[in-house]
Amino acid sequence: MPHRCFIVLTTRRLLVVSLGGFFIAGPKNVIHAVPFDRIAWLAEPGIDGNLAGTLRVTVGLTNRALLRWEFPHLQISRGSALINELRQHMPNN
Repeated sequence: MPHRCFIVLTTRRLLVVSLGGFFIAGPKNVIHAVPFDRIAWLAEPGIDGNLAGTLRVTVGLTNRALLRWEFPHLQISRGSALINELRQHMPNN
């Protein structure tokens, strides 16, 4: 996944959107659009033990592809909420 991107949940899919804009970041292009029924599993998120405390998550897709991303220290609570919401949308939940 790109270094700077948005992770967006809609009612039917998980979107990965690149950031654009020179002065103010905003959505640019949809990089991945994954319907919830293509999500095979969601790994238990983990927080690095280092000083930065980054939350990392891996999502496995039915075609064996992986999506991995991380939330920086100041966004861990938002990242955890997004992961919990994604888990609720998964087909075998």
